[in-house]
Amino acid sequence: MTHPSTYLHFNGAKTTPDLLIVSSDNSANTKRIILDDPGSGHRPVIAKVTLSQRQRILDPYIRTSWNFKKANWRNFTDMLERNLHQERIDFSQNPDKIGKVITSSNINCAKTCIPRGRVKRYKCFWTNDLETLKNQREYLRKRAEHTGKIEDVQAWRKQAAILRREITQSKRKSFQNFISHINYQKDSQKTYKYLAEIQNNISCSNKELIHENNEFITSDRGIANTFARAFARAQKKGTYARRKIKDN
Repeated sequence: MTHPSTYLHFNGAKTTPDLLIVSSDNSANTKRIILDDPGSGHRPVIAKVTLSQRQRILDPYIRTSWNFKKANWRNFTDMLERNLHQERIDFSQNPDKIGKVITSSNINCAKTCIPRGRVKRYKCFWTNDLETLKNQREYLRKRAEHTGKIEDVQAWRKQAAILRREITQSKRKSFQNFISHINYQKDSQKTYKYLAEIQNNISCSNKELIHENNEFITSDRGIANTFARAFARAQKKGTYARRKIKDN
């Protein structure tokens, strides 16, 4: 299987200086994927490793957020009142049972009236004009690779420079708009998050792998339950040791 070249020189020559090296035990399960040019001239190369079911240790759960701005609060209120009226809650019961019924009704109404989702690769400064410039740059890159002419390579390089300039200006405009509306006394966390997005420094939380009963635990709930069980065992041992000392 032939892969496209990863670098396009100014004279139109195409080479592949970006290599992928894997160990022999993973070579059969590894696939080389070449991404689009981000603007540097090099096509990024990533390795896709297919693991067996037992080797998959990553948590497939993707967090989604409630979009309260698009919520239908009138329908939420009507539905909640109707559900609570139909439940006919007996307030003489245990408060925990009453709380579970009310909480369950709230969650069911929220799932119906409040949309949830997650924006994929959201960039606060990205606009439709930048998307158009990016598509033009990708088109010129493919044409330069196909023809190999110097003038086509120069046109692609020029379009890449224009896109970088427009991205910088868009970041500045977005930053100035954000700073003009920020509350420095309350929005410190929001400010740090915004600056990270501007600088493309979105850090992902790396979870340390926990091994228990011959299984890897990576989900938040599984990790919390594992620590809770370990803490409970430690507390029992500590209580037993203190009682033994008192008896002696």
